[in-house]
This record gives sequence, structure tokens and C-alpha cells, in this order.
Amino acid sequence: MRIISPYIIIIILTSFVVEVTGQPDTDPPLSPVLGLVTINQLTGYAEISWTASSSPDVTGYVVYEYINDAGHSLDTIYNPLITNYIHHNLKPSEISVSYVVAALDTAGNISPLSNFLNTIFLTASLDTCNKNIGLEWNSYPSYPRG
Repeated sequence: MRIISPYIIIIILTSFVVEVTGQPDTDPPLSPVLGLVTINQLTGYAEISWTASSSPDVTGYVVYEYINDAGHSLDTIYNPLITNYIHHNLKPSEISVSYVVAALDTAGNISPLSNFLNTIFLTASLDTCNKNIGLEWNSYPSYPRG
């Protein structure tokens, strides 16, 4: 009669228990809160900052450009402590750009998109005859207040 090693029995039982009890993480993390979008006057780049997600298993953030109510990924930051981003490929003298951010957790789940914020596009016109300077800018969503 052959005796089975207790180590083999432990390995078999352990792998069975892990397979039976292991539940995949399908819960998305909580969304970060986008707090600031501004144009750095020296560089011309958009600077974006947000409040970190309060979920404990966040591993990073995905930064999106927000176009027609949909997020288009710009970059993924694999560090939960970084809560700012610089968008280098922006043309602030030509358009207004909206941004959102989402949190990414250890299981690869992505949070719902954050609130959106956008840059303000300003145009100036000079009327030397009337000694006037006209300023026009895009409308801004009433966030946080009207």
C-alpha cells in the first residue's frame, strides 16, 4: 500500500480552498474629485489636479480629455500618491479643453469618471479708434456654483 505524503495532501487542499473561496474584485473604486484645471502662463500647458479617491486599493489614476460627454484617455498614472497631471499637447490659444479623472484599483477596476472641468478660451480684440479692448470667453459650467 502506498502512503501519500502529507505535503502533497496540504498542497492539494490548499489549491482547492483558494479556488473555491477566491472571489474576484469587481467593485470599482470611488471617483476622485477634480479640483483645478488651469493653464500655466509660462509653459502654455494645462495643469490638472484632483483629490485622491478614498478607496484603500487605488493604484493609480487615468486622465481623460472629456469630449461630447465621453472620456478619451490621455494617460495612466500608476502611483496613488500623484494627484496632478500636466497635459503637454494642448493648444490653449485655439480651443477650450475639458478633463475628467478616474481611479484605478489593484484588480484593474476603473471608477466612474470624476466631475469635469475645462479651460477657459479667451479672445481679445483691439479697437484703437474707440480706445476699447474687447474680451470674449467660452461659457463655463456652473461648478461648484452658478
